[in-house]
Amino acid sequence: MKKILSCLAILAVFAAANTCTEAWFKINSIGAFANKDEPRLDSVYSKQDESEWTKKYFYSDGLVDSMAQVSSVPAEVSEYKFYHNAKLDDIRKTGNEIIITDTISNGTTFSSQLSYVNGIYQNRTDFKRSDSYASSTMARSINETSVTEYFFSNDTLFFKSSFEHKMILDADPSNWSLVVESYLLSDPKDNSKCYQYRDSIITDTLFFQNNEKGFSVKIVKGNNLTEYFMVYPEGFTAIRKQRPAVKISPKARYFDLLGRYKFTK
Repeated sequence: MKKILSCLAILAVFAAANTCTEAWFKINSIGAFANKDEPRLDSVYSKQDESEWTKKYFYSDGLVDSMAQVSSVPAEVSEYKFYHNAKLDDIRKTGNEIIITDTISNGTTFSSQLSYVNGIYQNRTDFKRSDSYASSTMARSINETSVTEYFFSNDTLFFKSSFEHKMILDADPSNWSLVVESYLLSDPKDNSKCYQYRDSIITDTLFFQNNEKGFSVKIVKGNNLTEYFMVYPEGFTAIRKQRPAVKISPKARYFDLLGRYKFTK
């Protein structure tokens, strides 16, 4: 009975915090790299023009273990394996592998991710997050760096992305930098809807929804959409590790694997 009450209390806290803007902040600040007592990213579905893709995350002992991505155009499956606080000698050196190292200090989580393909180093991303701030810094090479920051306050989410390409010499003509700033505001009449602005112009509309396992946020732009699904820790035992299937357009039911029309009686 005490365990049930504890679970209900945790769910109540999560539900009370989930406005559209805060839900989007959690997705971007926590995502799949949650601590064991936090909501985490279960899957992502996206449809852009004629292509579709799905990402599905799998967890072991509350930490992300692997991710599979299925794409329709081109038709392919990509798999990623995650290792926590591991060394290079611990990975298989096959396919896409990421070593995660993280620490928590005074309520702030610091994390670094080293990405490898077939054992060859690709890039490093450093994360920092707290209840109201998150940042990610990716060093794509010794010359290219990108930084994304999120600031959450009073149900408003402000985010800034910075990109820099810099050679050794400051006067090098190939040097360049770019800063993009946006902010997210809730609909004044509906906390389940929010709008992303850039230069005071609405660029995206987001829809937030609670469900029995967690919550989701859908981004709609014309006929294109992307939806993120987060789950609470209690839902992990119900997730079975299996290869995800891409959502197929209803039109696909009328065609065979070679794209030919299927005649039915």
